[in-house]
Amino acid sequence: MKIIKRFIDYNIQIQHARHEKGSGLIIVILVLAFLLAVGTALISVTGINSKVAGNIRTQHQAFNAARRVLIQSGLLSKILLQPTAG
Repeated sequence: MKIIKRFIDYNIQIQHARHEKGSGLIIVILVLAFLLAVGTALISVTGINSKVAGNIRTQHQAFNAARRVLIQSGLLSKILLQPTAG
């Protein structure tokens, strides 16, 4: 009797396995799609960060160049010594 029950249980397991053959493939495809989306987002953010860093560097260079010109021409001390209105 136990042998027949084991045989029936085994057949039921095989039938369930036949219905679940494609589920593993679908899960793998979904996981890969998610990882691809995350990777693309990270690459995009990294590119934007380097552009921002480049813009900040250019802004600092322009500020320092303007400041250097004001210092060399002596205008900076005149600007700082003027009384403010208010």
